[in-house]
Amino acid sequence: MAITAILDTTLSGLLVGAAQANAVAINFGNQKTPDYQPVQAISMSLDIGGAGASVRTQIPTKSKSFDLRRRFSGLIAAEVAYYGNVTILRTADEDIDELINLTG
Repeated sequence: MAITAILDTTLSGLLVGAAQANAVAINFGNQKTPDYQPVQAISMSLDIGGAGASVRTQIPTKSKSFDLRRRFSGLIAAEVAYYGNVTILRTADEDIDELINLTG
């Protein structure tokens, strides 16, 4: 069903946004810890059974220094994407409610 694919993709997007925000928070909280290696959320699209795409986020360790300005701009981008995915979920919820009302 198409609505299931939309919801799965939207949920994946929400999880990516949460992982990106989490990586920024971890790096910010640990930036003054001696020998701390910053982490970075990396997203990749995966083809699942030829029927759609999913996004997974990994948080590998990196040896680069933590650039607060760059990470905050990434956090803003994650916030915008998160808001967009929430809007899609709300719209899907309204559409499902309308469909239920039409059939009831």
